[in-house]
Amino acid sequence: MNHTTSLPIIEDEATARRKLEEAHFDPDDAVSAANPPFEPKGISSWTLITPMTHFCYYGDLPMCRYLLSRGGLTTRSGREFWFPMYAAAFRGNLDVCKWLFENGAQEEVRTANSDGHSPLSVCWGTRNKERIAMRNWLLMNGAIQDEDGNIHETTLRSLRPRYKKAKRRGSTTCKEGKWVYDHPHVLSWSQDVLKSRSNFQLFLLGTYDKNRSASALTAQTELSPVQRIGGCQGVLKCIAEFVGVVCSSNDLKIHRRLVELLPLIMDKNNYPSRDCFLASDSESDSDESDESDDDESN
Repeated sequence: MNHTTSLPIIEDEATARRKLEEAHFDPDDAVSAANPPFEPKGISSWTLITPMTHFCYYGDLPMCRYLLSRGGLTTRSGREFWFPMYAAAFRGNLDVCKWLFENGAQEEVRTANSDGHSPLSVCWGTRNKERIAMRNWLLMNGAIQDEDGNIHETTLRSLRPRYKKAKRRGSTTCKEGKWVYDHPHVLSWSQDVLKSRSNFQLFLLGTYDKNRSASALTAQTELSPVQRIGGCQGVLKCIAEFVGVVCSSNDLKIHRRLVELLPLIMDKNNYPSRDCFLASDSESDSDESDESDDDESN
């Protein structure tokens, strides 16, 4: 059987030039920013937009690859409001964010724009599934860590709840405005991750006969299941990942720090309790489709 490796899709020259022209960019310039005459729905600051930022916003990964091959930048060039990582995160384009991260934009996950908003802050306080997935990925990939990998309370405290505006039809308010808190949601997520890992370890240890444990381990004539499986390179990790258990030491460090810090922040800021938050999840889920992806406010 022949096995072929699929290559990343990159836009062809003719189509790429057409797309650039349609977006009012110079097809011979993959770097320079422009002011497109047409703004995306709900956006009021669509200025100094580079081709890379434009196509990251719209999730066109083949065009992003094309632009990179022509000298386009995956990072911001100055203090502009929009830059590639922020634009992709704003729209919940996780595949584009991962691609940017792999192509030189690692530092951009914690970079703020000219208004002080970061890729994480724009995904914070939302029930939109794409942005939740984006938020979780950003948390695990350096968005709240400093250059030394540490997480500080002030960083988490800067992430504010988002106010979801009231929905109106004509002169009638059909849904009241409300605050959306992510601190309890993230706390619950991290607690579940750590609990799953603990349960997995207990399961492995539970397969070992306790009646033989003391004597066998003391005499070092028998290994526990964890030691036995762990001795085979990669096997324990493969089993854990198969059942969805987090293995990365960095991910575990982040989750433990979140579990340590988030309750302190919630208490000091009088945020709703985790139980109160979880009780209202069904209501939040029902509103999910009504949440605008193009709301710049945070």
